[in-house]
Amino acid sequence: MEKIIIPIYYQKNKLTEYFEYAKEEIDANVCLLELNELPKGIALTIASAKKHLKEPFMVILGDDITITDSLQPLVRLFLKAKAIATEGVVLETNKELIKNTCCVELKKDQHISRITEKPENPSSSLRGCGVYIFDPEIFEYVKKTPILPPRNEVEITNTINLVAKEGRAYGGFINGININVNTPEDLFQAWSAVKNRV
Repeated sequence: MEKIIIPIYYQKNKLTEYFEYAKEEIDANVCLLELNELPKGIALTIASAKKHLKEPFMVILGDDITITDSLQPLVRLFLKAKAIATEGVVLETNKELIKNTCCVELKKDQHISRITEKPENPSSSLRGCGVYIFDPEIFEYVKKTPILPPRNEVEITNTINLVAKEGRAYGGFINGININVNTPEDLFQAWSAVKNRV
């Protein structure tokens, strides 16, 4: 059975109650990892689950809605490339959306050359998604990731940049719909997309 680990801090009680109610409908072993304090950045939140992760694992951020028939192309790329990090990417025509998320630069072989968090001037039309596959080696890179502006956090994009410098980070295209939920309008768009898909 698949195992899903969900770090929880904000609204712990509501999340615990929800998963207790929904456990019969979820065909997976759900482990709620209660955090005593909010980690300073996504990379540290991922690292909070380190002791449970001894083999390659997928991360899907809580504000990411991805509607696709399969994420297997991402998995195949990760395995074939023997990557440490693989991030889902989509071609994005809305530059403002890239400015509010992250911009990915890819080489022809899908190596990531650079990722920029919330860039003022996006250098490509590729938007990084909140879908990743990591080898447990990623935790060593998290340790090396400095706290940097603009959010003064340990950003997962900066961790992936460290991996990219060694040629072990890749970007895999997601065939489908990806919505980063930041506003009520984004949430409505995501709800509509899911409703139309069902």
